[in-house]
Amino acid sequence: MHTCTSITMAELVNIRALVVKLKIGIDSLLQTADFALREKDEDLVKFVMDEIKKKLEVFKDTIQSLSQYGHKCSQDITMARMVILRTIARRPNN
Repeated sequence: MHTCTSITMAELVNIRALVVKLKIGIDSLLQTADFALREKDEDLVKFVMDEIKKKLEVFKDTIQSLSQYGHKCSQDITMARMVILRTIARRPNN
């Protein structure tokens, strides 16, 4: 049981790291877009939009990884609940 807890905790750490990565990326894109819009340069805005489109793939991959880690954690938690319930059910009543 301790091993499963350690694995789940490691997965939660991975999820946190991916969320931080996603937040940093979004903040960076928003700052870049804000800069381009403040400059009011049409070419700069087009360039920034192209960069945002390129970075969208990275975001998609990060979101996909988050989804997979979340699903795995959910499965592990469900399995742990079942193990606990079985353990409780098997104990003799005193």
